[in-house]
Amino acid sequence: MLKYMKFTSILAILVSLFVISPVWSIRCIDNDLDGFNISGNGCNGFSGCVNFTNITFQNIDVLNLTVVTVNVTVNCNKALSYIALSLPPGKVASWPADNSYYYSYKNRKFEVENPTNNPFYSIKFNLESNNGNPELKNGEWDVLSFGINKSYNFDFFAIQVKAGTQTYLYNTSSLGECILGCGIPDCNDSNYNINPDMIENCSNGIDDNCDGLIDYNDPNCYIEYTCDPNLNLIFNGGFERPIVTNPLKWDVFPNGTPTLRWNIEWQSNQTLYKGVTRPDIALIEIQHSPFDWIPAEGYQYAELDSDWDGPGGSLNGEPATIKIYQNVKTIPGATYLLTFSSSPRPLTNSSNNILELRWDDSVQAIISKNGSSIINWSYYAFNLTATKNLTKLQFAELGIPDSLGTFLDNVSLRCIIPSPRAPILPILECVDDYGNGSYLAHFGYDNKNNYTIIINISAVYPYNKITGGGLSGINHGQPEIFLPGRTPYYPNNSFNVLFDGTNLVWTLTGPDGITRTATASANSTRC
Repeated sequence: MLKYMKFTSILAILVSLFVISPVWSIRCIDNDLDGFNISGNGCNGFSGCVNFTNITFQNIDVLNLTVVTVNVTVNCNKALSYIALSLPPGKVASWPADNSYYYSYKNRKFEVENPTNNPFYSIKFNLESNNGNPELKNGEWDVLSFGINKSYNFDFFAIQVKAGTQTYLYNTSSLGECILGCGIPDCNDSNYNINPDMIENCSNGIDDNCDGLIDYNDPNCYIEYTCDPNLNLIFNGGFERPIVTNPLKWDVFPNGTPTLRWNIEWQSNQTLYKGVTRPDIALIEIQHSPFDWIPAEGYQYAELDSDWDGPGGSLNGEPATIKIYQNVKTIPGATYLLTFSSSPRPLTNSSNNILELRWDDSVQAIISKNGSSIINWSYYAFNLTATKNLTKLQFAELGIPDSLGTFLDNVSLRCIIPSPRAPILPILECVDDYGNGSYLAHFGYDNKNNYTIIINISAVYPYNKITGGGLSGINHGQPEIFLPGRTPYYPNNSFNVLFDGTNLVWTLTGPDGITRTATASANSTRC
């Protein structure tokens, strides 16, 4: 019998989904195969202070399963003790198993009853109340899933959450109140390069990441071939996607999985093992903290000696070493800081854990360590110089190919602004006299660097300011983004400032650390 913590209320939701066909088949609409759909956020509902979002039913044909997923958020100070998800009458979920322990997406530990008649015929997840198992309350959220034979018919679907001694029941019989989807929606389902997982480009006129902000209106945008030390050039460096939902807390994903963003190839040349032929398409193994093996960051990490048939397969020890890589847009001659974390797999020796790092097909490092009884992350950093506009960054497992190998996490690649750095010169082109004490100053600049520099306008760090000329404040239309080279001459200069004829000073501290000024006045050269 489980012991539960004390709570003060119960919250519950019942959502009924009436099915037209005898077999309920849920399909994602994802025309461009980027992992994002156009069918909405799934079924959403609430009762009291509990919200349910992204209630989704997704068929996995190769496994003959429907995976049911629920995201639950408890917004009040009433900790969840269980969540019950209804099953078709007389049917049992394929996983997780009855009386097993289930670890949620955020690593909460639940004991499973599959099936149970309390509070109705369902699969029930009881939150363990032991020390160290985080409570679910005060705005915390979590995701739970179960799999069931896809041929089983759901006449309705109900969710009940307990957080105290009362029960609140919400019931609906309208299918229109519960839109079925597959998760995060796409704003352009005909273009693989436009979805919420992209980084906004500052200069292409497109809302790349579907947040409604285009180009420079998005504060997180970037410019291609710009040396921006704040921008991680690696996509999915923490292997947080795809999300592992298997109850064993690990799974394999084929090369080409849209949200993965890494290219995967087999490293081992062996294609036959115990009479089984290796899959043609390489598979990466992603783990979600099995055996309490904690990632270096986030919730997931990759193992580079993968698996041929996944957590449901029968093979053990198959030769599944892989290499993974991304082709990164780089600036020839620029220096990049690569950082990552790796760990030998626990309870294996160094011959299993040989990680090779390549930059533009040139070996940069080979890392090999013995595994201990626990996961043991080490942090590495390398300065790498690009020679091309597109550079291949690759990690490979060179250890014994036996499905046990190096763990990899938290990969980051950032451009380093070189030092010494060339100046940016503020330039006064000329001044127009409008009469009656009004003048218009025409400014430009000359960026002597061969890459774009960003110098923000800030009262805290006044490296880019315009003062005087009868004006208040420091921001008067001067640029913050300085492209390489000189701006065009008057009348096509960079920007103009209206002032009263007294000294108007543009002060600019360049990347070389030297502050320079350009001053306009009533006595300046006329245009």
